[in-house]
Amino acid sequence: MSIPVLDRVEDQLVAALYRQQAAENAIRHRRPTVRIAAAGLATAGLAGVMVVGVPGSEPSSSIPFTAQPALAEVMVDRDGERVTLTFGELWADPRNVAAALAEAGVTGKVTFVPSSPSLVGRLVALGESRAAAGQISMEYDDGDAVSNDIVSLSFPASLTDDIQVVIGRRAVDGELYTSSAADATAPDEALHCVTVYGSVRDVLPALQASGVKLHWVNSSYEPTSPGEVMDEYVIDAIPMAANEVKIATHAEPPEQFPDTSC
Repeated sequence: MSIPVLDRVEDQLVAALYRQQAAENAIRHRRPTVRIAAAGLATAGLAGVMVVGVPGSEPSSSIPFTAQPALAEVMVDRDGERVTLTFGELWADPRNVAAALAEAGVTGKVTFVPSSPSLVGRLVALGESRAAAGQISMEYDDGDAVSNDIVSLSFPASLTDDIQVVIGRRAVDGELYTSSAADATAPDEALHCVTVYGSVRDVLPALQASGVKLHWVNSSYEPTSPGEVMDEYVIDAIPMAANEVKIATHAEPPEQFPDTSC
């Protein structure tokens, strides 16, 4: 059964992959294995921010990234009351992933999108299957490159035709995130433990010392530079790509700045 709302979200996400992705072919680091259960998503349905067409975004690499059209690896294990799907080639063309699922007798939808680190290996969107989110479990194992990452998704057999999930995967260097944490100071994100919020004049030294590539925008969300907004205040820090963050400023400070130091 198709879920119109999730279909629209998925269509936007997949379109964003082709509009926004620019990347190199090598992964320069590895993350520890992530094993999570989706119990906390039953009511929220979302684990992060869907970034579709972010104003002022630009790829950090001139090397174009293209989802691999010929690759889609899906294995299905039916064990009594549960079904386990094991995916390889997480950056395969989403349409070929859907075709591989259909060939294996699964008519639901599973989509992988490049995500900021705290959302990798998490369900970033759910359809009506969120009602059974507590029964959905997942393992995400890093390979030596995104193409070698493996995801195992297990769920009740009753959801075989209705499973509707979007899963965060690692991004290739330079690839813009489609799903992003709401704040770049969150654990595992690029500016975790960095003093980010406050007057630009006060926080600029810590931001520059972080080694993160910063994309500054003013209150009109137009590209700017620290020198042009030195008397303004940092009010937002949004992950864009690996080690790249969009910093938004405003002329007026909020009532209170969050303490992001550790």
